[in-house]
Amino acid sequence: MAMAGAAMKRPAADVADYFDLQLRFADRVARASGRPFAELLGETTNLHRRFGFGRHDPAAPDPKWRDFVAGLSARPAPEDRLAWTLAAYDAAPPEPLPPDQTAFGVFACERADENGQIRIHFHNLGDAEGPEGPLAHSRAPARRAELTAMFAHIAATQPEARRLAGASWLYNLEAYRRLFPPAYADSRTPCPEPHRLSGSSTWGQAVDHRGEVRPGMRERLLEGPLDPDAPWRAFPLQALMTKAPLAVFYDFYGVLRP
Repeated sequence: MAMAGAAMKRPAADVADYFDLQLRFADRVARASGRPFAELLGETTNLHRRFGFGRHDPAAPDPKWRDFVAGLSARPAPEDRLAWTLAAYDAAPPEPLPPDQTAFGVFACERADENGQIRIHFHNLGDAEGPEGPLAHSRAPARRAELTAMFAHIAATQPEARRLAGASWLYNLEAYRRLFPPAYADSRTPCPEPHRLSGSSTWGQAVDHRGEVRPGMRERLLEGPLDPDAPWRAFPLQALMTKAPLAVFYDFYGVLRP
């Protein structure tokens, strides 16, 4: 059964280190590239989504986002920028599930595009998954149950769909790949560049399931190698793309084909 895309929001204190890392990374890219910090905020952080504004469109930014960026640009000190960001986060609505997605636990899927392809997404539900995290071996049965429900939903509501595709740093992890049919997991290839940093397909690796910045990540992103023209390469794991016919999933999860 599809689950409602319940809005979730961590306390500001829990995201402070993560937001501080993103702000400092954007500032580092700005200094290295010579581009304005305000311009890079939407490209190199996922704050636009974390504030509940959805996908970042530089051609049509949300007015509240513009106000936030203006206030941030007027505060050059890192601690002042973080305080402004946390205040804006507190005032923002919870981040909703995108309107084009249907949730099944930690997973979500879009509707099929004009080519019959559906995209899958993963959402970190944090402490709702307990201390072990959503990809722990003990949670694998729950994950497979969610995926089975998702593909049953696709078969029942989108019989015209033909293929599933994904793109995420998570496909580097065996703990994630084992949840899927081998043909899908083994299809992984590097995503074509440039990579977007405005979501979690790359930034997600910076934090654990509790939202805490992973050990060594701060040093890697703020002191490690940086190509200002390709800032995504500063991350240890690059996003991988995957795809396979839906028939492969129906057979793997025991779902009746449409």
